[in-house]
Amino acid sequence: MLLSGGDAAWTAGDTEKIRLSREEDLYKQEMIRLEKDLTELESTVEELRGNVINRKTRVNMSDVENMALILSKSSKTVADLKVRFPSLQEGMKGLLSSEMEKVVREEKFLKEEPERLESALRRCKKLTGTLVTLKRYDFLLLKYY
Repeated sequence: MLLSGGDAAWTAGDTEKIRLSREEDLYKQEMIRLEKDLTELESTVEELRGNVINRKTRVNMSDVENMALILSKSSKTVADLKVRFPSLQEGMKGLLSSEMEKVVREEKFLKEEPERLESALRRCKKLTGTLVTLKRYDFLLLKYY
C-alpha cells in the first residue's frame, strides 16, 4: 500500500501474507538443515567407504547404524517437505498474482492520473471563463437597461 488506501487496520490479506511468509521461512530453514545433514552424511559415508576399501579396515556397525538413522530422518524430512511444497507453492503463486495485480493498478494510476488532473484543470479554466463571461454579460445588461 503506497499512498492510496494506507489503512492502519490489518486485512485478511496481510494476515495471509504473514502466515505464508512464516511458512516459507520454516520450509527454507528445514531445507537448509536437510541439505547440511545430507552433505555431512555423504562426506562421512565416503570417508568410511574409502577407509574400508583402501586401508582394509573393518566397518563399525554402530557407526553405520547411526548413519542409517540420520538417513532415515533425512528421508522423512524430504517426504514431509515434498508434501508441504505444493501448498506453499500455490499460496506463493496466489500472493504473487495479487501483488502483481496491485502493481499493475498502481502503475495505471501513476500513468493516468496526470492526464485526469490536466483534464480537471482544463474544465476549471473553462468554467472560470464561462462564469467571467456571465458576470460581464450581467454587468452589461445592468449598465444598458
